[in-house]
Amino acid sequence: MKVRKVIRLVARGVGLAALFILVLEVCARIDDWATWGAPPWGHYSRELLTVQDELGTRGRPNGWFEKWRLNSHGFRGPEISMQKPDGVIRIAVMGASETFGLYESPGKEFPAQLQTMLEGARPGRYQVINAACAGMSLPRIAHYFRVWVGKFDPDVVIIYPTPASYLTNEAPRSKINVRHGPPVKPPESLRLARKVRIILKRALPARVRDRLRERRISRTIRRHKPDWVWQNLPPERVALFRRHLTELIDTVRDAGPRVVLATHANRFPQDRGKWTKADEIQMTAWRRFHPRATEPVLLSMERAGNQALFELGEQHGIPVVDLAEIVPGSRRVLTNLAHAMGLTWMKPVEMNQFGDFAHFTDSGAQVAAFALARQILELRLEEATAPPQR
Repeated sequence: MKVRKVIRLVARGVGLAALFILVLEVCARIDDWATWGAPPWGHYSRELLTVQDELGTRGRPNGWFEKWRLNSHGFRGPEISMQKPDGVIRIAVMGASETFGLYESPGKEFPAQLQTMLEGARPGRYQVINAACAGMSLPRIAHYFRVWVGKFDPDVVIIYPTPASYLTNEAPRSKINVRHGPPVKPPESLRLARKVRIILKRALPARVRDRLRERRISRTIRRHKPDWVWQNLPPERVALFRRHLTELIDTVRDAGPRVVLATHANRFPQDRGKWTKADEIQMTAWRRFHPRATEPVLLSMERAGNQALFELGEQHGIPVVDLAEIVPGSRRVLTNLAHAMGLTWMKPVEMNQFGDFAHFTDSGAQVAAFALARQILELRLEEATAPPQR
């Protein structure tokens, strides 16, 4: 009798736990529906924004997750035709998550703000395509341009590369793997787990999250040999970045468009003594993606990669927009302006241009867009293109 009673109690406990989880899962789905208009059934995660098919890994046509919306061509932004309208100058912006947009409000990622600025300066003359995809390496960008983006006949391609991506454990591959056959649909999964992770992340103090990241980095390092961590910048990774960037530039220029390069910006002042506690925490967050690299190696790779952009720009006669200098510098300008106006109550974090170590806020994206718009207008492309007929 006692055994049966225990079994009944256990069964009842399991049933109540399952019912509790089911109710929370239903609540999570209702929250997604009420907040984002998400469908109550089916998979719902960031995986809905990408697809791997015969074109490689790219934006999923008509992909949709939370604030991110993709058009029928897999580009973030409004619907466009594949054929370029008469008299319109097309600009394709290519890069990884920093270009696609992460922390910005909808329509505030820098390609979208670039469109707004160019439209204001030359109404009806420019069309900007955000052809970025999170995690895109330079070889993948080159492949993506050859098989898809180039078909939209852009006049200019802006390239915003990520040098630190060449400090992952395995270097980016030159050969691109593509998937043949219909795209794989993500399987159904519990939305509750994602909600719990988000809540826990927000609830934990920044110092606690920082400590957890440090432990994760340490555990990763301990699983490898002592010389696994780079104490100095590996020259072969810099050389590979330069080679891949050169191949990308040649791929785009051979197809006809002009190239504009942009150096990669991050939040960290060159003077280590000017770092804030938030900078320290974000450096740990950055290193979590590159545990083989020490802090000096990460920053050295950024500088070396940006220097390669300047050298290749000079070699090929390509303009280089120095976002690495302009975007962080704009925060100093705003801070000095605020103090000059007596607005000493404004905290630097309120004027921060970065949401983390390298992804822009609305303000940072605005500065980047302005710098790029100024460069695009200096090319005077509209003088060689007949205006659209109205």
